[in-house]
Amino acid sequence: MPLTGRFVVLVRLAMIVGMTWSRKRKLMYFGGALLFAIVLVGIPLFFSVYERPTCFDGVQNGRELGIDCGGACSNVCKAPPGSPVVLWQRMFQLTPNSYNAIAYVENKNLDVVARDVPYEFTLYDERGFVIAKRAGAKDLFSNRVTPIFEAGIRTEKGQPIRVSFRFTKEPVWQESVGVFPDIRISGKQLHDAAVRPRLEAYVKNHTLSAVYNLEIVALVFDLEGNAIAASRTDIDALLKDESKRMVFTWSDPFVDTVARIELYPSLNLPILR
Repeated sequence: MPLTGRFVVLVRLAMIVGMTWSRKRKLMYFGGALLFAIVLVGIPLFFSVYERPTCFDGVQNGRELGIDCGGACSNVCKAPPGSPVVLWQRMFQLTPNSYNAIAYVENKNLDVVARDVPYEFTLYDERGFVIAKRAGAKDLFSNRVTPIFEAGIRTEKGQPIRVSFRFTKEPVWQESVGVFPDIRISGKQLHDAAVRPRLEAYVKNHTLSAVYNLEIVALVFDLEGNAIAASRTDIDALLKDESKRMVFTWSDPFVDTVARIELYPSLNLPILR
């Protein structure tokens, strides 16, 4: 290669190297300025808005196992509420195509309640086919048994031999704000059990205010502790210290010996504001 050509190549290489180093210096200057800005502005700004997790801020953060409990907090987390327990379910024939169904449900949680928990009764024939369903919703008070009663379930496609009960959604638990009202049952008397059973009893409101939409479920048990009959009556209002007479009737005689009768009052949870 002629000398002149070599000189031109060297000059171009020098220009490329110079441009590369120039660009690198510019990037270094820019990066240094950006880092300086982060240190000077970003870090103080972060600490000015950052709230250090504490055990009293009402939020599960840091190493907490729950809201302001567990981990570094001295408060012990409560166990999550357990599901309501369905102790048993039964059905009782009214007419060839009509049945009552009842589920005996217990909320064992001591300090939480649930409102409008949806449920479903399902009746099956001897082949296991579903021949009737009935849905509803029920409030569950804390630490209390709640019989759930559905009357007059129609069956048009066969005779049921089995009933099931289930909650169709998990309860949404709320902290209990009180206790179940002091509603007392007295004077239970069963008449004509072998002919046309009729149960009479009295209910009295011992609270300081009226209660509304009161349901009373009557359960009749045999010597082995099995429920052989059930019924329900509704009371629109029961004033303070008021007492009312209740009557439950059945069209068919009780074949089994009646060992005990239980009456369970239930009502809607108060509205939490």
